[in-house]
Amino acid sequence: MNKIFRFIVSGFLNTVIGYSIIFGCMYIFKYSPELSNTLGYGIGTCTGYILHRNFSFGSDQKKVGEFTKFVFVNFISFLVNMIFLVVLIHAMNFNPIISQIISWVAYLLISYLLNNYFVFKKGLYTKILPSSK
Repeated sequence: MNKIFRFIVSGFLNTVIGYSIIFGCMYIFKYSPELSNTLGYGIGTCTGYILHRNFSFGSDQKKVGEFTKFVFVNFISFLVNMIFLVVLIHAMNFNPIISQIISWVAYLLISYLLNNYFVFKKGLYTKILPSSK
């Protein structure tokens, strides 16, 4: 199974968890979309790290430094997501559900690129393909 497919599967599972929290907060607890998004992504950061470290990238790096980089990448990805969300809902008057989905796509692209080339760069990729050094 290739790395991109594993990333998508892990991301799908994490998305189900995260969006259950986001939409539960929005529609059951009546929290704002912004607070709901923050809670969903906060919990998703922890579950995402476990899934991506163990399944997507098969990392063998030290957990502390790697988790710090993962949190940083998730923070950057979250900021991109939140900017999209706020602009779509408040500046463009998009539906909150459609806005969440569009914002998630932006998050996904940034997250994959940064995780693949910054956080887990010594994971399965370097085990499968020989170094060019």
